[in-house]
Amino acid sequence: MTTASIDAITCDADTLGTLLFDTDENKVKVCKSDGWNLLSPDCDASTETVGGHTYNVPAIEDGLSDVVTSVAYSISNGQATSTQTFVCNRTIISTSGGETPTITSCNTNYYNNGSACVSSSCGLPW
Repeated sequence: MTTASIDAITCDADTLGTLLFDTDENKVKVCKSDGWNLLSPDCDASTETVGGHTYNVPAIEDGLSDVVTSVAYSISNGQATSTQTFVCNRTIISTSGGETPTITSCNTNYYNNGSACVSSSCGLPW
């Protein structure tokens, strides 16, 4: 980490991600696309993929977690979402526990039996 006055080092494409101890403010800063920012241990909002499902994870404070619902996805004869717990640990997002799927809708002539979309026809031969 560099120690300097914030005015002494330019934040640009060549220094993105650089850490600087700002001697003017006595704080650690990081070079981001919008300039020098205070280094925060919190996790930024992000898009995460777990088990092939997409989650739009909001910003989470360091040491906290959030249960997030996935973007809807297709299942046999219907649609579902899953929930997943995401944890923030010093800017790193990770998962905790497994995904929990929920059937959100079934196609016409199918119903949700609790674990799948099954045909609602009785299957009688006449």
